[in-house]
Amino acid sequence: MGGLGNQMFQYATGRAVALRLGLGLELDLSWYHAHGSEQDREYALGPFPHAGVPADDASLSKWKRRKD
Repeated sequence: MGGLGNQMFQYATGRAVALRLGLGLELDLSWYHAHGSEQDREYALGPFPHAGVPADDASLSKWKRRKD
């Protein structure tokens, strides 16, 4: 549920797909922002310089529309 091991697995999966498709990797960190005070997990990959770029609101809304 958002621990370091899960974050590393999700990052590795996303990175592999992005490399295979020749795309950049944007990370949806909205769960951590929305649930930060309700749970004891926080985004832990920030200190790693190549861990992807947090997605901005415009990117997130585009993907959420596609998902719906």
